[in-house]
Amino acid sequence: DRGWQVTVLEKQSVGAGSSGNPIAATFTRVSPHENPLSRFAVLSYLHALRQLQGHPCFEPRGVLQLMHSEKQQQQWRQLSALCEPQSWVQCLSPLETAVKLGRPNADESTMPSIWFPSAGTVKPALWCAERLNHPNITVLTSVDVISIQALDTPAEHRWQLEDAQGRQYRSDNLVLCCAHHTVDLLPDMSALIRGIRGQLSQLPAGSTLLGHQAPVVCHEGYLIPAQDGSATIGATYDLNSDRADLKASDDIDNLMQSEKVLAPMGLLRNGLQAAPLRAAVRCASRDYLPLVGAVPDIAAMSTDFKALRRDAKKRIEETGSYIPGLYINV
Repeated sequence: DRGWQVTVLEKQSVGAGSSGNPIAATFTRVSPHENPLSRFAVLSYLHALRQLQGHPCFEPRGVLQLMHSEKQQQQWRQLSALCEPQSWVQCLSPLETAVKLGRPNADESTMPSIWFPSAGTVKPALWCAERLNHPNITVLTSVDVISIQALDTPAEHRWQLEDAQGRQYRSDNLVLCCAHHTVDLLPDMSALIRGIRGQLSQLPAGSTLLGHQAPVVCHEGYLIPAQDGSATIGATYDLNSDRADLKASDDIDNLMQSEKVLAPMGLLRNGLQAAPLRAAVRCASRDYLPLVGAVPDIAAMSTDFKALRRDAKKRIEETGSYIPGLYINV
């Protein structure tokens, strides 16, 4: 807490976008290969767990990542050598996987898995609301910002925002945290950011043979069991889509994906139908690493570093140029 006075402008309500799913799973992708993305994935996951511990929106029931393809099982064998000393992740044999799922006798349908013992489910909208509950933070909802403008004077640099109702807001510093909608305000970022549409589906009560305290089960998608035997399944993956309308075809895809892996293991009943639950558009950078910090001045950067077009290894002493008072968190 550094004493900053913050005003948050929400287009709809808190957690109404891709953070508005009724329930989500916290886990990460582990890799036998050491690279910036794999390191960030693990460190951000562990940080999230520390933040969520003890919070009412979080249920640490564990997450089981099934390694169902030959490629994944080869990765599992590589990871087995790395997982042993780690308390936050374990590589489980088919028999150990069966025990976690309440099926003490493994058969040929059971596969090895990666177990995240401290992971679980979270209610994202509740978590977002808690993060914004601070005396220095003012939240204004139903504010659809359609333009931003720098107001430069000899005395100061400020930002002016205008919403769809013609209302204006001014601030010394502006942080854009609007996911794929960032490109609506900063078109130059379109080469770095893309929207990914995903739809969740709901299975009716009695669909699963897992108890409500059973872990989240991940495969190509995931299944979150509920107390009444219903389950949330998902999610579809539609690149470069900014539409959040519900599609019956996506419910079919979610069900087929779950049945392909989970039905042979006896975790799903036969003859199920999935109902639409929610669709939203999340955001990803092209390399899946976060974009956080000062926004670059693209024109100045293009001039200062134009020599890299001819020689990508050329050493350039210039420092980067950034737009004053403008930041991004995507």
